[in-house]
Parts: sequence; C-alpha cells; structure tokens
Amino acid sequence: MVLLKGFVKPEDQIQIVRTKLQEWCQNKLMDDVSWKERDPTTRSYGPTRPIDGARAPAIPEAFKMIAQTANSTANGFPQINPDICIVNYYTNSGKLGLHQDKDESRVALPKVYLSYPSP
Repeated sequence: MVLLKGFVKPEDQIQIVRTKLQEWCQNKLMDDVSWKERDPTTRSYGPTRPIDGARAPAIPEAFKMIAQTANSTANGFPQINPDICIVNYYTNSGKLGLHQDKDESRVALPKVYLSYPSP
C-alpha cells in the first residue's frame, strides 16, 4: 500500500465534492454512488443496475485523472484505465468502519482510494 497524503489539492477536492455532491443530492444518491453497478447476488460489477436495467453513468474525468496520476506517482504500477468508481458519502456523524474489500477483482491491479474529510 502506498499513502499519498495531501495528493489532491484542497481546492480540487472542494470542486469535486461541490460538483458531485450537488448531482448526488438531486438524484438522492447520497449513500453509495457507483459508476458501475454492483450485483449483490453475484458480487460483480457491470454496466447496468440488476434491479431495473438502468445504465451506470460514466466515471467523471476528474476522478479518472486523479486515479491515473496517483497510480503513476506510486511507481511500479502499470498504466490504468479506471472502470469502477465507488463513492461513499458520510455526514459529520458518519464514519467508515474497519473492513476488507473482498468483492473486488482478484486480479492484482491497483486500487486507488480517495478519502476527503467532511467540510
């Protein structure tokens, strides 16, 4: 694991959160936003939501660029083209507990996690 603390400038964090938060609030997608939809029965990700067939939106270019730059900055990893982006939004009283990401691909590709503090 490579920690790139302070990697994304505060003004860029604010812009990303402000832009996406407004969209998420309008769509009532505050808890979990995924740019590929997760099928809980197969524990896999795909381009459509299993319950109603709705297509997942494209990953925002800003997230793709941050993930690609973080990956290359961490050294030694191959070039990536992110195809899954999961965003969890927590209020001031919310928190992410200790967990393991076991449902993701077992292929040894890097995973880029972005954590932003609540404003």
